[in-house]
Amino acid sequence: MNKKEVLRFRCSPLEKAIIEKKAADSGLSASAFCRASALGQKMGYKLTDEELEIYRMLTTYHNNFTSISNLLKDRDSRFAAEVKTAAAEIKEHLKKLQ
Repeated sequence: MNKKEVLRFRCSPLEKAIIEKKAADSGLSASAFCRASALGQKMGYKLTDEELEIYRMLTTYHNNFTSISNLLKDRDSRFAAEVKTAAAEIKEHLKKLQ
């Protein structure tokens, strides 16, 4: 979208610091953050390195549990059902992080 219009507003140094911190946490510029906030758009936040590592680990676990579940699919056992449930729970946690 072509953005030609300029909108300016005044704020205190503390307010500016807070806006810039929240913008950085969301992975947006201060301008994009203010625009999204004013328009009521949903904003996420940028994951830290530790959170990204946990996300990758959960993805690996999910894939492994799904593979195990597929191997046990032919056998109708409670263990296979538990593995499938674990994979589903991990997937729900992954959806929350997205």
